[in-house]
Amino acid sequence: MRLRTLLGLTLGAGVGWLLLAPTRVRPVAWEGPGLVPSRTGGPYADNGRLNAAELFAPVPGKTAPESVAVDAQGRLYSGFEGGAIVRFQPDGTAPEVFADTGGRPLGLRFHPDGSLLIADALRGLLRVGPEGGEVRVLTTSAEGVPFRFTDDLDVDRAGRFVYFTDASSEYGWPHELLDLLEHGGHGRVLRHDLGTGETTVLARGLNFPNGVTLGPDEAYLLVTETGTARVHRLWLNKDRVDSPESTERSEKRQRRGGGGGRTSGAFPEVREPEPSRREGERAGTLEVFADNLPGYPDNVRYDGAGTFWVALPSRRSPLLDATAQRPWLRRVVARIAERAHLPLPEESMLVGLDLGGRPVAFAQGSGPDSYGYITQVLPVGDNLILSSLHGDTLARVPISQVRS
Repeated sequence: MRLRTLLGLTLGAGVGWLLLAPTRVRPVAWEGPGLVPSRTGGPYADNGRLNAAELFAPVPGKTAPESVAVDAQGRLYSGFEGGAIVRFQPDGTAPEVFADTGGRPLGLRFHPDGSLLIADALRGLLRVGPEGGEVRVLTTSAEGVPFRFTDDLDVDRAGRFVYFTDASSEYGWPHELLDLLEHGGHGRVLRHDLGTGETTVLARGLNFPNGVTLGPDEAYLLVTETGTARVHRLWLNKDRVDSPESTERSEKRQRRGGGGGRTSGAFPEVREPEPSRREGERAGTLEVFADNLPGYPDNVRYDGAGTFWVALPSRRSPLLDATAQRPWLRRVVARIAERAHLPLPEESMLVGLDLGGRPVAFAQGSGPDSYGYITQVLPVGDNLILSSLHGDTLARVPISQVRS
């Protein structure tokens, strides 16, 4: 009897703690992205195409290469936990430390002049010269609000404007799960003018905006929004910048392939890009480009030939989706997440989207030998180079294997 009483008191105390313990997370109710796409049919069905991804470019003692970039000589660069930017020969051999940010380097891009631009989660937007070494800080705040989670970036062909994300102005690295649980719209998309040094907010109110890439004619920027399993298109005007107040989020949910309604496994033909005249007409507006993805999107890269490659490090959780209208339940989960590591479901996934936002390629892998938690997909020649926050090497897979 005493044991039963003790167990009852212990259980009651545990439930009370889950319901009443203090937490800084203040979850917001929102409309979920829809039913998770089928794993047995349609464009996002399991196919095992990534199970045979080849691991390469190991660096002894270093882990978590989140992003990868390639220079004009074909050499590969990746940023690791601890701050090191490592350079490899094109075949992934001869690793050498190119620079050290002293922070947590995430997105990497090369400027037309050969310098390396870095989105560092802890230090802001950075730049390293073509020969490596010294790290220069370009910007650390906008409108008086410091960056807490500088995530990914792209630079225009003229080499003047750098577009990047501050994934959360509330929860810094590595507390992305807390931001996802709160869903408070703490993310921003920004533009840094390398000529004047000015940093401008282009869009705000996003839920963990993550990867960015310019479209083929630089009339728009694609932005992955991890918290909603979507990709957005932000229309740009390089001649002027609208005030942040003019930035509009399209309320209409546009399901362009990958939505719950698709049942065919066949991929459509690539669409032509929208007329660039819309650059002036729609500058500053944000619209849904691809919705209801099967996983939470990370970095996105354009291949120059009509396909945007999106990394999906984690498959969508139906349980997490079900809490969209139950903020009290997410607050319970947050109490645990603040004190213990709660990983999202890890799986290897990537998707190729055409210029209209429809899936034209999908690859998936699972199991202990799979290269999991893919955070970037970079097309290089006939291969896709993969990087992962949970890995200690890079990986590669033939594009033909992904598109087959």
